[in-house]
Amino acid sequence: MSRIVQSLERGLKVLEALVDNHPAGVTELATALDLDKTVVHRLLYTLHSMGYVKQDKNRKYMPGPTLLRIGSKTLADLDIRTLALPYMQRLAEETKGVAHLAKWVESRAIYIERVQDPGLRLVTTDVGGEAPGYCSAAGKVLWAYRPQNELERLLIDIPRQAHTTNTLLDSFEIQRHLAQVRAQGYAIDNEEHRLGLIGIGAPIFDHTGHVVASICIGELTTLSNEESRANTLHLVQKTAHDLSIDMGYINDQPNGIL
Repeated sequence: MSRIVQSLERGLKVLEALVDNHPAGVTELATALDLDKTVVHRLLYTLHSMGYVKQDKNRKYMPGPTLLRIGSKTLADLDIRTLALPYMQRLAEETKGVAHLAKWVESRAIYIERVQDPGLRLVTTDVGGEAPGYCSAAGKVLWAYRPQNELERLLIDIPRQAHTTNTLLDSFEIQRHLAQVRAQGYAIDNEEHRLGLIGIGAPIFDHTGHVVASICIGELTTLSNEESRANTLHLVQKTAHDLSIDMGYINDQPNGIL
């Protein structure tokens, strides 16, 4: 069994403390981590020499260029489709529905991944298909987080059609509905895109606090009731939250527009 290298463990804890609460001095870090000041000073000296931390004008420590470079490179290399796939497989299995991942592509919400439970005998929108922002759960989420002037342009430029009798078509009603979606942090497609199918979607945030994608579950209305919908909403929101954390999102960041 491998043994933990104590100095490495302590050094990483110092970095974590600085990332969470910087700038900080030696005494502050020693108190917060319950370490001897001499140990903390020695760790900071090493980290400073390698560029992982730097000092401000008050001689307090904060994340340095090496740490920032590594973090930026890691975030740039994140592939949301790859990250989301295992979550989507679990969602589809737990809900017996179809999970879709949508992203903003050239002014349109496009499905970039789909996982369907084998027991769901239904042809659903495939990868590459559009998630209409006025009537699909995944699309509503992405439209809801666009700037107001862009949303108004979308409502002018993108044709809308009544997929079902529940589809909203009036621009004012759509804008009011999307404002509600953004305020509550999730979207519901109540047979607006397709009869017999209810969709529930939520936003995925990145490290800047901006929405980069939406994830949703579509399930048959015949198998859905108030209790099951509440459970599906919980699962979708938890999945979106966990994916956001994987994308570098910090909980106390404000929800931002794309």
